[in-house]
Amino acid sequence: MLFLGETTSHSTRLQTTAAKSLVIPRAGESWIGGNGRDKFHHRRWHTCSARSDEIWGHLEGDALELLCFDATNSQASTVALGRFTASGAAPIHVVPAGVWQAARPLGEYALLGCYVGPGFDFSDFRMAKDDAEMRRVIAQQGEGFAACL
Repeated sequence: MLFLGETTSHSTRLQTTAAKSLVIPRAGESWIGGNGRDKFHHRRWHTCSARSDEIWGHLEGDALELLCFDATNSQASTVALGRFTASGAAPIHVVPAGVWQAARPLGEYALLGCYVGPGFDFSDFRMAKDDAEMRRVIAQQGEGFAACL
């Protein structure tokens, strides 16, 4: 597993304008993009903030399944992120601000770019494992969703 992360500011304001990371998850490994202080573990259910969208870009390798849950309307969805295919995979997907997300590789490895904008402070980053109500709601969505708790 390789993770390269960086938060960059392109303004003189205190708020960061963008954050980016490169992630290479491999089958059987677990990971999470983070601040460099944490050990890697499952790309578990998380949300960046109520104001930042996260753009996932598949750059190389096998497909990845991106799971999303919008708590405002209880809408669950999955997206295959990979090369364009007849089965509906796409190389880019935007997860709107405030939507919970998790992911898992569907093959041997995938090279992904994740971009968050506007940039966020890690104090806005939330994990479902720390939120009993979100754990309960996500577990109700089925085994595939619960596996990423």
